[in-house]
Amino acid sequence: MAAVRQQSRSSMSSEPVRNHSRRKHVHSSHVKSCPLILCALYSIVTSAILSVTSTHAIEDSTSSLRRQSHRRATIPGEVVWILSYVHSAGDFTERLINAITQDNPAERNDHESFILDPERPDTEDDFVVTRSHCGGVCLSECTPNQYVLAPDGFLDQCVEHASFRGELDLRLDVDDLRRGRVVHMVRDPFSTAAAGYIYEWNVHRKANNEEWLLHHSKDSEGFIKWCTEMDMRNKESEGVTFDVKTNTLLEGVPCHTEIFKWVQWHNNAFIIEEQLSLKVLVVHQEDYSSNSGVVDNILQFLGRNQVGEAPVFGTENVIGFYSTEEQEKIVKFIKQIASEKTWNESKNYFKDVIAEITYDVELGSLRGSQEVSGMYELASKQSFGFFNDIPEDAWKRKQNMMKEHVSHWQPSNPLAKFPQGHVNWYAFNYEPNFNCPYERRVGGNGNGDGPKWVCDPYRLKENSISRNAKTPDKPGCVIYSIGSNGDFSFELGMQNIVGKGTCDIHIFDMDNYEDRMPQELEATYHVWGLRGSKGNLPKTDDEGRVYYTLKETISMLGHEALEMIDVFKIDCEGCEFATFDEWFDPTIPMLQQILVEVHRPPADKALQFFDGMKSQGYATFHKEPNLLCLVMIEYAFIKLSNDFYLPSETSP
Repeated sequence: MAAVRQQSRSSMSSEPVRNHSRRKHVHSSHVKSCPLILCALYSIVTSAILSVTSTHAIEDSTSSLRRQSHRRATIPGEVVWILSYVHSAGDFTERLINAITQDNPAERNDHESFILDPERPDTEDDFVVTRSHCGGVCLSECTPNQYVLAPDGFLDQCVEHASFRGELDLRLDVDDLRRGRVVHMVRDPFSTAAAGYIYEWNVHRKANNEEWLLHHSKDSEGFIKWCTEMDMRNKESEGVTFDVKTNTLLEGVPCHTEIFKWVQWHNNAFIIEEQLSLKVLVVHQEDYSSNSGVVDNILQFLGRNQVGEAPVFGTENVIGFYSTEEQEKIVKFIKQIASEKTWNESKNYFKDVIAEITYDVELGSLRGSQEVSGMYELASKQSFGFFNDIPEDAWKRKQNMMKEHVSHWQPSNPLAKFPQGHVNWYAFNYEPNFNCPYERRVGGNGNGDGPKWVCDPYRLKENSISRNAKTPDKPGCVIYSIGSNGDFSFELGMQNIVGKGTCDIHIFDMDNYEDRMPQELEATYHVWGLRGSKGNLPKTDDEGRVYYTLKETISMLGHEALEMIDVFKIDCEGCEFATFDEWFDPTIPMLQQILVEVHRPPADKALQFFDGMKSQGYATFHKEPNLLCLVMIEYAFIKLSNDFYLPSETSP
């Protein structure tokens, strides 16, 4: 799932928008951690953000609630909970249920409070209908710290906003929801976003805001202007809230703030419905305008017979506010950040608009069929699916740079400078020949000794989601970290970037430092080191420390059938030269990235190591001397196919 750096546990609801009170009824422990599909969107959430009131928020009307003479401590009967994003017929659905069943012992008055019939006795068959926009919804002049919301905060606000205050003071809690039913409303994102503009336009009209109305017409031109203003206003705050990948996805998506909120809202709603095992009926707004049998479906879901007449549904059709090209961009964006459930419940809105859009599971992204074959396929194919967003012309430039790269200061004498010491030799040979667009020094805050350079670590999360969709019985991502010495900053840094549960992290060291592992780090510690299989090296040294070969290690962990080990980090004080030729054994999963600290190489191993890495398809994307100890150099490699090293037809 899209990636967010910060989390707001509160935001405002609109239609109309009110500043709901912030009394808490539900704690985050009521919701389990989010499923893997959504960790692409929430896993790098790092801190809660205080909610800031929208400048367009309407004054809280609860202070003017009409006083009632009757109070009940418990909900009379079952709760029918209408979960509705703004402008998605939630209020109509509430009126519809009350009209066709006439079985609701409570109804809203004009001030949004419940009135209970004091003459009517409670029965087990009674139900109370309420609706909630939950959280993550606000008008246009709000920033990500107001609308970005994780599932636990979303549930808090679902309960808060579905409760009714005043003299009656009906309060809901999670138990009320568990024994109730949910009608989940869905409306297509195009008209939902446009309806938000119409709503705001009407707010300004009622307020006689002539200056605003002068520059915002009630049509597609005014809508696009409104979208542009909103997107530009949020650009800076989005830059610090979302990660690089998400900000790249946002580019060129008109009204992407509105689209993001729509997707996030449904993602969260489907999560809590699943986590609480709620009985759910999904209703699409357009069902009310067609002969879809929606009234019968609702009655059957509620276990009721129709008593009253259904009201007539009417709404303004504003889907034409987006051009076909704009809708195409939106669909691609939605597919990238939507959960499987959200996508499945919304994809029918897109089939007639963008018939040529296809989803390629191997690439893990949604693109037009021409774009997949003509723009991104080459990079994806030659990087084993790792780079799925680099255009072909840019990728071919990388090929040409590789072709022109020279590995040695004196190509005719590769070991020149070696007699002067290996530090001099490293300084004059094997410079990086490839670059990753978003490589990152991972560990701690990125400074000091211990962090490692990783190629575009955010991609591990995306690839994990894609692999889990194909092979849910295998881990989506695996990290081997060989050599610990009690420093877990790299492993914790990787977990912070990709999210807990995204990668299986295995740490190996012949000494036991497990008691130093941070509590928040989800990793498996193995008390053994790495040895080569040649030379009859012992499995146990004189101090009783245990060593296994890489092949033995993979077998012991049951990883023989893995497609690849995503990150293979090794810092083992010289064992790299005794073991590297076994890293490429055909029975061992492909090592996609190799991060290795090399030490003083034996003369016969120096060329074998680096030339062997290249012959196995590894490009060098980083080289960093350890300034604390110049006898050690950090190298970072990424696996590319043999085709990448063939001459490119495109000149740089």
